[in-house]
This record gives sequence, C-alpha cells and structure tokens, in this order.
Amino acid sequence: MSMKNISADDIREYIKQGEGPHIEFKTRFTADNLIARHLSAFANSGGGIIIFGVGSHGEIFGLSDEEIKQTMDRLKRLAQSLLPIYAYELDAVSIDGKPVVYLNIEEVNKTDRPIRLATGEALILRDGAGFSREVTEISLPQAVLQSSLLLERSLAYSALASR
Repeated sequence: MSMKNISADDIREYIKQGEGPHIEFKTRFTADNLIARHLSAFANSGGGIIIFGVGSHGEIFGLSDEEIKQTMDRLKRLAQSLLPIYAYELDAVSIDGKPVVYLNIEEVNKTDRPIRLATGEALILRDGAGFSREVTEISLPQAVLQSSLLLERSLAYSALASR
C-alpha cells in the first residue's frame, strides 16, 4: 500500500478485493485498542488500509455525518499517537452515495519500527482478515531461562514455607 491520493474508485477496488492481510473493513469504529492493533500490524508489516462504513463481506453501509466526524477524530488521535506523520493518510469518500472513512497506513521505515501499543506489544503480522499475531522481544532461550529461574524461586519459596 503506497501513499497516494486515494480516490473513490480506489476504495471501490479495495472493497471488491475483500478483506485480507492488507485490507480491513469495519461497519463502525470499535474500541480504540482494537483499531490500534490493526494500525500497529499494518505499520510494522507491509502497510494496509482500514475502511469504515463497510461490512465484512464488502457491503457498503456508509456512515452518518456524526459517525464520520467521530471516526475521523478518533482515528486521527490514534494515528498521531502511534505513527510517524508520513505513514498514514486519513480521509472520507462517497461510494455509491454512501460516505465511508479510510485510514491508509504505510509500512514505517526500519528506523521507526517496531510500532508498539501502549501495552508494549509490537504486532507485525496479519494472519488474513482481522487477526494480528504478537511478537515479543524475548528469544526462546531467554524465555526458557526466565521460566527455569521462576521455577527455582518457586521451589525455594515452597521449601522455606514448609519449614
């Protein structure tokens, strides 16, 4: 997904393609944390577009004027808090007389990666439509070492407690 001026025809084409690793449809704006997961995943792995006012099977529902305003405001706030300014484009277009809002997200530069959520998670892969897989900074040997240290501490505590 490259940054360009996206037209109503471009959005119509994305809708025809259907949801996938780089395209997400939402009938309405859902919880900020769920949308943030998509932003992080798209920004960290190839980019993508989220289109609001469209059902999961490509049905164009559109948004009311109030929903457009709220969606644009919330998306702008989320995008500004997570992404570099060059990495997204937010706008509304009319498809068959029904207004939809889109947020196009470009993959961020390697120097800006990973894009992390407030929880510290960095999502980098989208497994099809709507699913993101978490990636942590810890390696498998570190994880094994940490779990064995926790087990040792737990056993030591149990031994002390039983005296």
